[in-house]
Amino acid sequence: MSRLWDKGTPLDERVLAFTAGEDHQLDERLVQYDVRASIAHARMLAGRGLITQEDFAAIEKGLTEVGADHAKGKWKITLQDEDGQTALEKHLTAKIGAAGGRVHLGRSRNDQVLTALRLYLKDAANELAAGVDKVVAALDVLVDKQGTIVLPGYTHMQQAMPSSVKLWAGGFANELRDDAAGLRATLRRIDKSPLGSAAGYGAPALKLDRDAGTIISELPYGRQRIVEIAIASVAIEGLAFVAEVRAEDVQPAVVVVVSGRRAHAGKGLAVFVRSWAG
Repeated sequence: MSRLWDKGTPLDERVLAFTAGEDHQLDERLVQYDVRASIAHARMLAGRGLITQEDFAAIEKGLTEVGADHAKGKWKITLQDEDGQTALEKHLTAKIGAAGGRVHLGRSRNDQVLTALRLYLKDAANELAAGVDKVVAALDVLVDKQGTIVLPGYTHMQQAMPSSVKLWAGGFANELRDDAAGLRATLRRIDKSPLGSAAGYGAPALKLDRDAGTIISELPYGRQRIVEIAIASVAIEGLAFVAEVRAEDVQPAVVVVVSGRRAHAGKGLAVFVRSWAG
């Protein structure tokens, strides 16, 4: 198959397996976010007159259908695709023709994948925080119903000061409230759009409207809604974006690590979710 970077030179399958690794499997969770970001980018291109309104209508309809097919399990990203960004454009172009390739105008897979990652992280942080809220609510109910029950307090594995269900459950509830607040605080940093930064140097000749392409920001951070310059993968080997979510006093702590692994062509994506005792 022809890849976005293909110049006609044969690719050793061992090189593909090493550089792409499990990226194609890990990218599966980013497809729906990539669809949303790609539609926003195409809308901006049409607004700037860089593609026609007819092309945009075809791209929007095609991406929506391709995304729906992926959600239904009708297609998956393969190792030969290398990553979700290549697979999405491949399926889009197969569906609507040459107009599908125009969605790549003014965009690199670098800012494309970073945008999808931020959208994913935004949902993940909100989902985790909502889950923590439910645990806190359950602990509050426990305190209301059984808070007066006396419990022994322990230290060094031995009974020590008198305690109660209220003190025990309330302590966990207070810590978890802090954890939920910390999760929501990450949104200030996640809520910025890399769209338009391309491979790190932008696309100044095209005069992109980066505000129009921003679909992430919902809070009034002004120009801070935009990531002005993305790290160029050709300049720094190993682009990484890491978000850690830790519940320090709860076993096991949940840690979300999102890391982009790039070869010189700007390839690779790995998303890992790990749990371990804090």
